[in-house]
Amino acid sequence: MTQDFGGRPFVVDIEKATVANDTFRTAIWSGSHLQVTVMSVEPGDDLGLEQHNGIDQFLRVEQGKGMVQMGEHKDDLSFVQPIFENSAVFVPANIWHNITNTGRVSLKLYSVYAPPDHPFGTIHPTKEIAEKSENH
Repeated sequence: MTQDFGGRPFVVDIEKATVANDTFRTAIWSGSHLQVTVMSVEPGDDLGLEQHNGIDQFLRVEQGKGMVQMGEHKDDLSFVQPIFENSAVFVPANIWHNITNTGRVSLKLYSVYAPPDHPFGTIHPTKEIAEKSENH
């Protein structure tokens, strides 16, 4: 799925869309108050330590396993939890967080941001491209 269907009614089998996704991050629905992205993280890689100012985030794992770390300061990620298929991760606004793929297959997950965090139609084929676009 390489199109952002935001701003209009939309229905999707989110599990199938997530597992089929091979990009690091693709926005599939971006509205005024909510955004959904599908993500794929390779074994041994991670999302990258980040913080979303004023944005709550929900992530759900559809395939693979990993480790989530969170904390109020980027050098003190005291919340550490393993995650597996069907795990839901809730990240409060302004909390530093990272997810690392600890498994042998791609970690497939989707993320819900409220309000949206990425521009409409965002497609980041790789983590490197995502990092460059966010640090411009």
